[in-house]
Amino acid sequence: MANPLIGKHAPVDDPIAARAKRKQAAQASTWRYNPQLEQLARMRDTRPADFDRMRPDVKVSLAYYERAKAAAVAEGIDTDPPPAA
Repeated sequence: MANPLIGKHAPVDDPIAARAKRKQAAQASTWRYNPQLEQLARMRDTRPADFDRMRPDVKVSLAYYERAKAAAVAEGIDTDPPPAA
């Protein structure tokens, strides 16, 4: 008896690239504008000495935020600040 699952899925030319694309899309879908992290990114660029004194977990949060933001930009998601109310 033949396996009914064989041939049901489209072949993937490059599974590594397909996985990277799915990961990027997942990261992009989780990105939300955060004014505190945007301010922290500006502080890193303008006052590096103050940024260096920040706790490591804050720096890691900023890194995750910026990675998700870059994925959102790559996916074509608008990353501009929301309009003021």
